[in-house]
Amino acid sequence: MATLALVENMKSLKALSSLLIFCFLEVNANLIYDACFQAGGKRCSVDFLVRGKKVWKIYDVKTSTSLDERHIIETAFKVDTIKAKYPEVKIEAYIMYINKEYVLDKELDVEEFFITENVTSTLRHVQPLVDRYSRLATKVFEMNEVPVTSIGTKCSSPFDCEFKNHCWKNVPENSVFEISRLWEIKKFQMYDQGIVKLEDVPRNVKLNEKQWMQIDCTVQNRQIIDPVAIGRFLEKIEYPISAMDFETCQPIIPIYQKTKPYQHTPIQFSVHRIDSENSPLLHYEFLHDGGMREVRINFMNRLNEAVGETGTILVYNKKFEEARLKEIAKVYTPFKEDIDNIISRMIDLMEPFDQRYLYHPAQKGSASLKVVLPAWVPELSYKDLEIFGGASASEEF
Repeated sequence: MATLALVENMKSLKALSSLLIFCFLEVNANLIYDACFQAGGKRCSVDFLVRGKKVWKIYDVKTSTSLDERHIIETAFKVDTIKAKYPEVKIEAYIMYINKEYVLDKELDVEEFFITENVTSTLRHVQPLVDRYSRLATKVFEMNEVPVTSIGTKCSSPFDCEFKNHCWKNVPENSVFEISRLWEIKKFQMYDQGIVKLEDVPRNVKLNEKQWMQIDCTVQNRQIIDPVAIGRFLEKIEYPISAMDFETCQPIIPIYQKTKPYQHTPIQFSVHRIDSENSPLLHYEFLHDGGMREVRINFMNRLNEAVGETGTILVYNKKFEEARLKEIAKVYTPFKEDIDNIISRMIDLMEPFDQRYLYHPAQKGSASLKVVLPAWVPELSYKDLEIFGGASASEEF
């Protein structure tokens, strides 16, 4: 129904809905795409409205791979708005979301790509919430002053509030909200008790060793350097040494054969290799040309050449590269032996920072390379790079 050529030209989220237009036009020409409604102070739009003689069907298309209460509430609000305008109309509501188990096989099968769920009977269960939220929104809209409200977990759930910078402007640097790997609810419990700065945290608060290390290093402005632990880590590294990094893309709509929606597909690697202490530094790289053919075969052929058969392979955040390699081995079994060899030689450079063999207060509890690098080597940073991370690399690709 939709060819790979069509998929290749999709540039935005609207592409998902565009795919479906083909389906709907085949079964019903009485279709309005992105239909908008207004009733009183309420406004809404639906991705597709199919108008029948007795029943109107609305379809909302989601980019998620499952439904949650938020989706149901949103659709219930839309039905409520439409019925306020057209009380005589019977409405059936459908939510379409992505089938996470779908695997691209030759051409895209739109009907298999989406899961369509009739949520009409479910909407009545959330109607009290819709009424409550509508009243609250109307009340705020009619106010002449900015409402006064305290910060809380609501600021980032189910997503970050657009006014977070305004409401959080009085939260100081080095606050309890920076404590790594601590439940948000526990951070707010301290905040509500007046414990805001790291220096204010009393010793009777239950935190783990790493969290107390973060607090103490920040308050005392000191670094941690454990030469014994660092020495043990360095002893594991053997020549030839390869430093390896992957970049991937995660298209919503699969563009490569045997891939799923949102699946990480390796499209680039960089390997720096030094074969012995006095050898020159060698560089190997791969960047897929963007064609629609399967990329992972070429990727693996070039990677095997770059890392060879022996020696240590250094990566940062080993879990990521390891997961990508195992995914390739599962689909392309001839590479399994090579991939097992590569994984067995991988050593994670994150370990010294994650395990706190080294810790700098500027890390703020994080072991991310984007934080670790400027903390320990201030003259180096990602900030001046045109492409500065995995997300931007994927977007540019």
